[in-house]
Amino acid sequence: MALELLSEDDRIVVKDADLEDVSDPDKDATYTLRPLTTERQRELTKRHTTYTINKQKQTKEPKVDVAALADDLIDHVLIEWTGINAKGQPLPCERQYKLKLDLVRKNALVGWAGLNRSEREQQKTDSFRAPA
Repeated sequence: MALELLSEDDRIVVKDADLEDVSDPDKDATYTLRPLTTERQRELTKRHTTYTINKQKQTKEPKVDVAALADDLIDHVLIEWTGINAKGQPLPCERQYKLKLDLVRKNALVGWAGLNRSEREQQKTDSFRAPA
């Protein structure tokens, strides 16, 4: 299969059960993702990078605010969801709620958004669970 590069206009639909390392996936939860392009990742990383002067080496050293970058990445890639509730009510797919997802799901979703189409298809094949 040829590698197909995706643009931010494309959409990726992922089921909770497709997310790697999620120990108890929800059968009703699905996520719609915007692909994470290299350009967007660089832009977000730059936004959260500051530079300090290392006086011993006389160099500028970058320091990335990893937590803020992770928050912006999940907010950017996750554009819609179904099956996400609080107190029995569906939650809108808004930043404040996206940030409340557990770390494993957030990392897995950002990972899916960063994969090209052939990589994603291979990951689905590799994660297929045979019936018991």
